[in-house]
Amino acid sequence: MDQIRVSAKINNNTWVLVILVFFCFASIFVALRLNTSIAPDEHNHFLFVKEYATTLGKPLDSESTLKTGWYIKDNPYLYYWISARAYTVMHWIKPNLTDWQALQGLRMLSVIYSTLSMWFLFKTNKLLIENKWLQLLPIFLLSNTLMFVFLSGAVSYDPMAIMFCFLAAYFLIRAFKLINFWRSSILFLLMVGLGSLVKYPITPFAFVTVISWLVFISIKRAQLPKLQLKENLILISLVAIVLFANVYLYGHNLIVYRDLTPDCNELFTKTQCELSPFHQRAVRFADPESPNLYESIKQGGPTPLEYFFDSWNYLILKSIYGILAHNNYAPKHIISFFQAYYILIILLAARHIKKLQNQWPYIFAITIFYATIVFIINIKTELAYDYAHFSIQGRYLFPVIGFVYLIISWVIENISNSRSQLIIAFITTTLFLYSGPIKFVLNWNGFFEQWFIP
Repeated sequence: MDQIRVSAKINNNTWVLVILVFFCFASIFVALRLNTSIAPDEHNHFLFVKEYATTLGKPLDSESTLKTGWYIKDNPYLYYWISARAYTVMHWIKPNLTDWQALQGLRMLSVIYSTLSMWFLFKTNKLLIENKWLQLLPIFLLSNTLMFVFLSGAVSYDPMAIMFCFLAAYFLIRAFKLINFWRSSILFLLMVGLGSLVKYPITPFAFVTVISWLVFISIKRAQLPKLQLKENLILISLVAIVLFANVYLYGHNLIVYRDLTPDCNELFTKTQCELSPFHQRAVRFADPESPNLYESIKQGGPTPLEYFFDSWNYLILKSIYGILAHNNYAPKHIISFFQAYYILIILLAARHIKKLQNQWPYIFAITIFYATIVFIINIKTELAYDYAHFSIQGRYLFPVIGFVYLIISWVIENISNSRSQLIIAFITTTLFLYSGPIKFVLNWNGFFEQWFIP
């Protein structure tokens, strides 16, 4: 098969360093210069970090936390607990630390988490793709995904959650390739467990990846080495602790509330719940009839297929390659190109579907499953709010965006015609480069003028 021609002397580590430096420059610029109250939910995250900093355990909910619409009680906590320790250290180093300085410090932690995500995405792709240039493609695409770069410079639990998902993906692929199988498997379980303690939307990712791992074990059990308990005792103990923490949180919630996280009215009084902006939004905008999907379609609402093609894919792409926060940047001129691009990638993937082997069926299945879960949750929200498009955010797909970019590399690598391969690779890099953080430079004196501190 023809491949993109590369020099035998290409040094991947050098190019990875170039991409990472570019990414770090862009995300650090956001971290140090972005004005407050712009990044999504940053005020709430910062407030929760400060609440957690008041104790080594979990603090109680207060009027301040209730006003955010988020709750501490019986909710995931790992990001806030770790960030609170960093916040305490910053105050110990500089007793007169201002909130702005603390915010910048916590933003820099997000940069570190996202940089680690980039590195492990590269290491994952090296396990899967032979072509040296295409090994670099996923981190190049991610470094030019505008919402990812923006989030990477904000106080948010998303960068930490994404990091654990990317780490889990790396160790899962190592396990699938039988590279130190049991150690890789244990580390995979540790990472998905930690990710689930950061935010509950990671639980579908944990579920589908663990199921994939179990399916792999059932198929390859004759080829698997014997587990060496003594050599892996420390890691197994850590997994047991993290598993217990997950069961204690989510198992308790499923038994008591019959859901992964409780509703406000299951924790607090009606008066307290009325402080929530989500309650106020529901009073203002929610459809009082709240029809189910069948009833909505009978009343003239879209079918899931119509909604996907008419609205959802556009809203998702707009909030991945644009910015959806408290200030929004919607690059309508470029989203149509992304729609056409992903249609092309899907068609090319379908054409080469017979070449799916080894780890790739699992990667496709995990990506499709997780995206489907997000789609279903979005439809439920749309039904509740009469398709007002609340909470339709592309960043909810970020746990699997690394897999999406791995699939793009796989598709390009499997194009047999070298000229077509070069054309698709050129279109890919040009589209992403033009839509990435270079937009901050191109629109510095225009759209983004009020976003950043001069």
